[in-house]
Amino acid sequence: MQLPSKPKTPLADEDKEKIARMILAIEAIKKETTRRGLGKGRGGHGGMSCPVPGCRGRVAFIVYTFNGHLMASCNAKGCVQFRE
Repeated sequence: MQLPSKPKTPLADEDKEKIARMILAIEAIKKETTRRGLGKGRGGHGGMSCPVPGCRGRVAFIVYTFNGHLMASCNAKGCVQFRE
């Protein structure tokens, strides 16, 4: 049985901006956690200035020991937050 295909809708400019901010933040936070030696088998937490241009917030992050996954959130309203 074949599922009906959904029509592809283009992303709104606002969504593209959110995705770009998220990618920028993930790359910067992963670089910082790697610099601190955090990852699978060596979890930890910390904070840093938000890497998103124009944001004056701070990002808090946690790296889980058992799988090295990252969870992070900026304290500025409407900025980035994510989980791996």
